[in-house]
Amino acid sequence: MQKLFALYCLLAVALAAACNNSEANNKANTPNAKQQKAKALVELFTSEGCSSCPPADKLLSRIKTAGEAIVLSYHVDYWDHLGWKDAFSQAAFSERQRQYAQQFSLESIYTPQMIVNGQEEFVGSDEQRLRASLAKNDLQPAGFVAKVVSTNNRTVQLNYTLNDPSSVSLNVALVQTGATTVVKKGENEGRTLEHVNVVRELKTIEPQTTGAVEMNLPSGVAKNALSFVVFTQDKNSHKINGVLLIDMPFYQTQEN
Repeated sequence: MQKLFALYCLLAVALAAACNNSEANNKANTPNAKQQKAKALVELFTSEGCSSCPPADKLLSRIKTAGEAIVLSYHVDYWDHLGWKDAFSQAAFSERQRQYAQQFSLESIYTPQMIVNGQEEFVGSDEQRLRASLAKNDLQPAGFVAKVVSTNNRTVQLNYTLNDPSSVSLNVALVQTGATTVVKKGENEGRTLEHVNVVRELKTIEPQTTGAVEMNLPSGVAKNALSFVVFTQDKNSHKINGVLLIDMPFYQTQEN
């Protein structure tokens, strides 16, 4: 009996060790990011200086919360001289909107404007139009893989592998997942505005099969309040071919 009991104990120890090794291997092979694919990418062009924009911001938030699409909020800069300087605005986002305006043969750019999968545009607060657009859009699998690693406290690096880089551009958006602003001047004076997935930096590159993109971390924003939205876009039609949300935690700490 003693020999059998001793043998049982040895087997139990061996099984426990095997389970621990298996768990360690699984953790080692786990991706460093929560990744989400979606049927649509919704881009909103907005401004804190525009009194018509808050309803569109709220609609974008509902779409994000319900998981109906991956969303991006670009704050344009052409409202900045009308009483309130939007801290999230960039001239580059206004230029991106102008490129879309050329595609859609629009006479001018405006806010709020939503664009779904780079193919359909409408007033950003039009929920009925948005839901109709989402219902008929169905993106294919992303066609690429991406992983983000931390390099230091100032930058992060995204590594990607792309199936077919010949006809697409690769867009990498570093977004602040949520933001609140108390507006003190301009059309929205006295209002507290809520934003989701505010684009803090956007890089558009001519990709290779494999490569890396480095992004600057915005100052004063916690890393757990940031995400990446990575998407490919046809160079000619601007159609979104695939999109991937890389949510926190998107990095593994690495000291230089």
